[in-house]
Parts: sequence; C-alpha cells; structure tokens
Amino acid sequence: MCVEGGRSVKAILQAAWSYLLPGGRIVAIATNLETLYAISECLSSLQVRNVEVVQSVINRLENRGIHQVFAALDPMFIVSGEKGE
Repeated sequence: MCVEGGRSVKAILQAAWSYLLPGGRIVAIATNLETLYAISECLSSLQVRNVEVVQSVINRLENRGIHQVFAALDPMFIVSGEKGE
C-alpha cells in the first residue's frame, strides 16, 4: 500500500493500517519536515516494525558564477514499515 499526500497524513496512515494484513508493508512520502515528523509520529504510535527511511532527490545542473553546480530540486523522504504478525 502506498500513501502520498492529500488529507491529514496521520488519518490516511491510520485508515490504511486498519486494512493492512499482518506482514504487509506501508509506504508514505514526505516532501517537508512537518510531514516527515507526522509520519514518524504516526508510525511510532501504530508500532510499525522495520521502519526504513530513504531520501530521494533530483538535481539540476545550474550555473553559479563561473562554476556549474548541481542544485537539489524538491527532495523527498520515502518512509516504510511493516505490520507485525
């Protein structure tokens, strides 16, 4: 099950969790610190196991003076975990 944005992330996670079978995996995407915190807090209250956090980012080459640098565009965090047996 994959969850991304929309309504309150906590409400979405709690609803999805109620349908998730034991051993199932839930995935949520955060693009800001507040959402990342809300997801983390919710997963903790649900006692999610084997939580993983991965940061994904797309970079664009930009000119800065005489140098070219890679600038990060909208980094996102992918948070996932498992429902216990």
